[in-house]
Amino acid sequence: MAPPKAGKTFPSITECDGLKYESIAADLDGTLLISRSSFPYFMLIAVEAGSLLRGLILLLSLPLVIISYLFISEAIGIQILIFISFAGLKIRDIELVSRAVLPRFYAANVRKESFEVFDRCKRKVVVTANPTFMVEPFVKDFLGGDKVLGTEIEVNPKTKKATGFVKKPGVLVGKFKRLAILKEFGDESPDLGIGDRESDHDFMSICKEGYMVHPSKSASPVPLDRLKSRIIFHDGRFVQRPDPLNAWLTYLWLPFGFILSIIRVYFNLPLPERIVRYTYEMLGIGFSALFAEMSDRIVPVAVNCKQSMFYGTTVRGVKFWDPYFFFMNPRPTYEVTFLDRLPEEMTVKAGGKSAIEVANHVQKVLGDVLGFECTGLTRKDKYMLLGGNDGKVESMYNGKK
Repeated sequence: MAPPKAGKTFPSITECDGLKYESIAADLDGTLLISRSSFPYFMLIAVEAGSLLRGLILLLSLPLVIISYLFISEAIGIQILIFISFAGLKIRDIELVSRAVLPRFYAANVRKESFEVFDRCKRKVVVTANPTFMVEPFVKDFLGGDKVLGTEIEVNPKTKKATGFVKKPGVLVGKFKRLAILKEFGDESPDLGIGDRESDHDFMSICKEGYMVHPSKSASPVPLDRLKSRIIFHDGRFVQRPDPLNAWLTYLWLPFGFILSIIRVYFNLPLPERIVRYTYEMLGIGFSALFAEMSDRIVPVAVNCKQSMFYGTTVRGVKFWDPYFFFMNPRPTYEVTFLDRLPEEMTVKAGGKSAIEVANHVQKVLGDVLGFECTGLTRKDKYMLLGGNDGKVESMYNGKK
């Protein structure tokens, strides 16, 4: 196949109807996503799979990343992000973050006009400079992509940890994207190629048609219910996407927030019991059915936690830190709603209902108030999604080895 023509220009994605194409090759950042920067997602990997210290190092290295990206090489800038974010982390931890943390932030950033074109094609391939297993769960489960062609991370076979380096041919930018597309499609070129920057022209030029996705402040995101899957779980600590400004504000707040959380957690200990205002940590609306057998006088109470910086619960993280993270929020809030007492016909003794029927009814009532929906997921499904195990002690122990 002939090399791409230098200086070739492409029309805007707004001119593409996407009705006549069977296959598509699309870039991710800035193309299928509104934001052109992958920094927030590397920051999430660094913090959620690593530590706050690793995230701080990544944030402090941002000027070096920008200088390298703009004035030396796009590949070197991305390689620095990969090394700081991934080096020494277990691949299993990175995969769990990619499955249980990143999708929520990716989903809120999907660009409408690009996704509509992408979704109309039958064979959908995403080609990106990001590590493959970092974006693959989102691309396949939420965008409906068939294949992800991304940068492959080098893994130590003994420790199963990322070395921070990448496998050959290196970071997938420029001509390496073109070679990856040629290898994937062979002699049958993709019908459509879409990208957002000049380095994408290499792979777009070998597609039958190509369109550019230009940066736009007015670009609208896809409604979440239009994606292929719903966002059900989120297991991260950050409430907001950690773009550079949000990340800086978060780290500047951390020392003050930690002192504030210590005061909030321990200040009530020496106080007289009669003036202490008790509360509890909201963990969800799943509960045992035993309460239904204790009394027919049941008054459901819905508790909704509101936070602006940190989530106070996590499956993978250290549970000891949960209350501290929640109380590190500038203004943590519990919104308590007292519902009507259950009618007697919906109780065990007076109504003849089983404890499970009563519990399911109460759970549905609370879910309606809190905006939750029944997912049909089993306990095992939830543990596999969030923790990578079936929830049994032995499998949880073996998974950490």
